[in-house]
Amino acid sequence: MVRSRNTPRNLFASWLGRGFVPTRPIDTFEVAADEATLRGQSARPMLDLAAWQQRLPHEPAPFQHLLADHPLLSHDRIREALRRVPDDCVDVRAVDEEDGAGSYGRKKRLAMSAADALRDMERRRLWMNVQKVHRFDEGFQSLVREVLRSVARSFPELTPEVYGAGAYLIVSSGRASCHFHADPDLNFLMQIRGKKRLHVWSPSTLDEPTREALAATGDHGAVPYKPEYEGAALPPVDLTPGHGAFIPLFAPHRVENDDEPCVSLSVGFVPREAMIRLRVHEVNHELRKLGLPVTESGRRPVLDGVLHGMHLGMRIARRMRARAGALSGGTS
Repeated sequence: MVRSRNTPRNLFASWLGRGFVPTRPIDTFEVAADEATLRGQSARPMLDLAAWQQRLPHEPAPFQHLLADHPLLSHDRIREALRRVPDDCVDVRAVDEEDGAGSYGRKKRLAMSAADALRDMERRRLWMNVQKVHRFDEGFQSLVREVLRSVARSFPELTPEVYGAGAYLIVSSGRASCHFHADPDLNFLMQIRGKKRLHVWSPSTLDEPTREALAATGDHGAVPYKPEYEGAALPPVDLTPGHGAFIPLFAPHRVENDDEPCVSLSVGFVPREAMIRLRVHEVNHELRKLGLPVTESGRRPVLDGVLHGMHLGMRIARRMRARAGALSGGTS
């Protein structure tokens, strides 16, 4: 028999956490489906997720999508969008140079614009992740919203809004590869052009301190590859145009391109439940650094609610320290 999740302890923890969520950052997207969608009168959904039975998977899972021929993702339209993205949102890595990181390690970031990277891809292997495209291009912002609304029709856990949502364009050379890493969000990775192989691991592969470090820093470098992970790898997913893979929170992955250049679109997002979990991990990370005992996230829902409340205090303390530092710097 499956035990109901609506126990008094879980309800109390949910109520306690709800007092501090959401903090509405710039990338909070309302994703409630409109009435026409709810009545089934809308067009075919952009993502075919019917096999998931109205619950986002806890493990990486393949799917199909309708975005390969979307007008926003034509060559010319992508170039137009990239011209609007500032260089600090363009992450370019040279993956044809050995730097001691190994085949799974993250290569050094290059100071390069998107236009320069596209031009250099003709003579060297580069991997470019153009981050937060939705912030600089209204078309991509609308596309993110449409994708998430399409998903929310089948997955009520996303409504009424998600946090940290956005579009990431990944443009890379043939035979290029992306390092082993995990992300502090959930995402739909959709292949637009070219072919690549996605190597994936279960989120349970990472230990609790590693998840905490990733939640606290948001940095891929917090999740280094370990040889013992190899035996825990799930079957790889081959991505061609029209195919994609859902990558849940904390699921490690790496990517290898086929011979031809590739274009992929990643739509990342953080539902309410995941936002609370990330904040609990972040508080536990600070407690662990102080040498205090830490209880694994999810084991004691009431404690998680208390820790989530502590996250607000942490944010306030950081802002006060930053403000005090700015004031002291201005008066010295």
